[in-house]
Amino acid sequence: MADQPDDFQIERVGDVTVFRFRPSSELTEETLGGFGESAFHVADTATPPRIVVDLRNVTFLSSACLGKLITLHRKVQGARGWLKVINLSPDVAEVFRITRLDRILDCHDRGDGGGGDDDEGGAGVPARLRPPAPSGGGAVALPPPAPTEPE
Repeated sequence: MADQPDDFQIERVGDVTVFRFRPSSELTEETLGGFGESAFHVADTATPPRIVVDLRNVTFLSSACLGKLITLHRKVQGARGWLKVINLSPDVAEVFRITRLDRILDCHDRGDGGGGDDDEGGAGVPARLRPPAPSGGGAVALPPPAPTEPE
C-alpha cells in the first residue's frame, strides 16, 4: 500500500487504517476500484481489521459505493474487527438514513464529533469518535443528590 492512489489517502494511526477521500470526491463505480481493493486487502490481512472511512470530502455516493461499504462491513465483522464511517455531510448522512445503512454501519456524521480539522488531544482519528447519544430522546435524568447531615 505504499503507492497512494489519486482519489484517496491511506493512513495508519496505531492499529487503525484510515481512508480519507480527496476534496470534492464523487464515489461512483468508476472511482471505487482502488478504494475497494485497498480496503478489502486491509480487511483480509489485518488482525483484527480496524478501519475508518472518512467521508468528509465526499459530495456524492453511488449505490455501488454503498454496496462496497456493506461488503467491507461484513468482511471486517467476520474477522472480528470493526468499521467506522465518519464525517458524513448532511446530504450523505441523509442517504445513509434513507437506506437505513446508519442502522447497519457505525456512522458518525459531522454533528457526532466528526467535524473540524482539529485533532482534540492530538491522537488522530480516535479523538474524533464519540459514543452515540443515549436512546430515548437523548436526555438522561439523574436524581438530585441526597442531603447531607451537618456534623
